[in-house]
Amino acid sequence: MLIVIASVGTYGIFPVISIQKAQAAPAVNVSQQCKTVNGIKWFEYTISGSGWPASPARGVVLVDGMLSQENAFSTTGTMGSSGSGPGGPGFGAGPHTVVMFHDANGNQLLDPGEVSASTTFTSIVCGPNPCTLGYSSIDPTDMNTVVTNSSEGVKIKTVHVENEVFQCQTQINNTKSKAFWPIIVDVSIYTEIIEGIKQNQPVKTFEVVTCKKNATSGELLGCKKEIPRDKLQPISNCIQFPSTLPVKMNTVVITPGVVKTIQAQKEVFKCDTPSKPSIVKDVTIFTEIIENLSEGTVTKAVEVAICIKDIASAKVLSCKATMPSAL
Repeated sequence: MLIVIASVGTYGIFPVISIQKAQAAPAVNVSQQCKTVNGIKWFEYTISGSGWPASPARGVVLVDGMLSQENAFSTTGTMGSSGSGPGGPGFGAGPHTVVMFHDANGNQLLDPGEVSASTTFTSIVCGPNPCTLGYSSIDPTDMNTVVTNSSEGVKIKTVHVENEVFQCQTQINNTKSKAFWPIIVDVSIYTEIIEGIKQNQPVKTFEVVTCKKNATSGELLGCKKEIPRDKLQPISNCIQFPSTLPVKMNTVVITPGVVKTIQAQKEVFKCDTPSKPSIVKDVTIFTEIIENLSEGTVTKAVEVAICIKDIASAKVLSCKATMPSAL
């Protein structure tokens, strides 16, 4: 089979045309696959060409017109490139065109007379990958307390909020194909404590607010509110996260001469469960002190709020208020 290609030599302003014998009809192929390594989904691709003349030796691979590879053909007329990475698709969503050719004049462009072959492919989708912990502020907690009068007497309400940031992926669908894009997931847990002078025990409730943002544009994709389950999952192998152990405290006047101080100290652990190996356990200790300054009496109480989050899905699995055991 005779193939006419341009050589690097010139005659006047025109390239010298040389005759090269191709070993077979030139062809280019693309293969793709998804692999899971340590729970992370990776894409792998290979672009291979065969049947090229042995000279000139320079081969170029273009994907959608952009340079992907420049290398020497083997003596058997083959050349290829490959790559891999987390998530997918590797070349973005939609169809793609691959062109492989002899670059006789070294300009990385397909010129008339240069031997070429092409094919099209659509990127496979490998994902989404599990979420990972993102960057939080140095002190991602806050708390305040207010006192108000109601038909049932004086009420004291405390709201404690803690925030966690996750880096995740979400699926974007269009008319041609699908792909996974990076998003930021903000998860805030609100712990509300309501008690009154006539109440025996304070009432604690939990609410979770989750907001998702496009990590590349900052666009708010949406928010939702939900009440977490109150049954804690069994956990094991906990390791304390390095943290600043954020502490919040405030004091309010309940009635003249009677004040309440509440302190909240949060500690974070990374734990395992039988089915979900990436768990965050938040432990917040609430210390409540009521002082009657006129009578000189002090009442103290300690309670614990525990919340368990799944890192891979950026979800709060459960929250529960408990009384600590006596030492």
